[in-house]
Amino acid sequence: MNVGRGSGTNGGVGEVVGKPRGADLHSATLGAVQANWPRRRDTSSIPALAPYPQLIMPSLIELPKLKSLALHYTTLVHVSYNTTSSSSEVVWSFPSLEILSIPDSLKDLVIDAPKLKEFNIAKWPGDDVLDRINSGVIKVLAPNLRFFKCDDCMMRNFSFKDLSYLDQACFSITTDDFRNAPIMKDSLVHCATRVVVQTCPHIKYLTLDGFAVEALFESPAVLENASLRFRNLEYLNLSVHLSGNCVIAIMHLLKLSPGIETINLVINYQNQETSNRTNMAKCRNLWISKECLLQQLRFVKIEGVVGSENELKLMKFVLKNALVLEKVSICCSEKALPRMLINFNKKVNEIPLASSPQISIPFLYDL
Repeated sequence: MNVGRGSGTNGGVGEVVGKPRGADLHSATLGAVQANWPRRRDTSSIPALAPYPQLIMPSLIELPKLKSLALHYTTLVHVSYNTTSSSSEVVWSFPSLEILSIPDSLKDLVIDAPKLKEFNIAKWPGDDVLDRINSGVIKVLAPNLRFFKCDDCMMRNFSFKDLSYLDQACFSITTDDFRNAPIMKDSLVHCATRVVVQTCPHIKYLTLDGFAVEALFESPAVLENASLRFRNLEYLNLSVHLSGNCVIAIMHLLKLSPGIETINLVINYQNQETSNRTNMAKCRNLWISKECLLQQLRFVKIEGVVGSENELKLMKFVLKNALVLEKVSICCSEKALPRMLINFNKKVNEIPLASSPQISIPFLYDL
């Protein structure tokens, strides 16, 4: 691969020219090094994209022996050298590629990588999430893909040809702007549901971070989508801001995952107000529905507990519906008030159990 025209770490421009010369290239890592960024308290005078070099992409790149490609802190820009074509599509043909990490900065991208096993894509620096709504399609032709991670790119249209081997996926949404913008939320739910529907049939390990749970599964329309079922899901890893709507969303997600065996939930209340305004009518319907019985759930771990009402509602749902639950481990937050934890423990012990799990709250012994 030939990279030129000042592609250093100070925001220069790099260019991949014509047909890359790196026919024998096996691994490539391009982009700015974060450690070399300016270190100063006041960053208001630094242009948003100043530290990020631009890497210009032709319409077609072929690297037959490349096995690993990582583009960090880099903005990808498409320039068509064909003056008769107005297409913005960029085609990457990597027959031997196994690992790919890229920023989401190309409008239309086709990734033809039959041996690709790991695909990571993240929102590119300085991007406005609203600009990504209906901004193009990312087509992935990777029949051997096993791991897919999508950070803040849920508003993009993804098209996967074959995901028969995909067993692990990670989705994160770190902005809660969708709460105050109905158009944005509708677009997010529509696009994100398409992504999840394509990936969910074979997934065994699922990670949802930030506001992903709430944005994806709070909407009733998601439950009505017959294609959205995590039939093979065994391990669920969640990192959430446990608002009232988030509790409902988690319940909906569990309802879609009949084979779930392990849940690892990390609660983060930092810079987030805890809301106890949960629609209890929805919760009751979920509790009494026979479809909600968690027939395979055996292990539950919850970290960051402060003793809130939302945490208690979630515990009730799990303990009332898990038929073969063996162990529940609750790790309390260091910022939790002792009186709230004692009251929380008392109420948990009063919940009717569907099974006989071992419930461990280690922090209580130190009170």
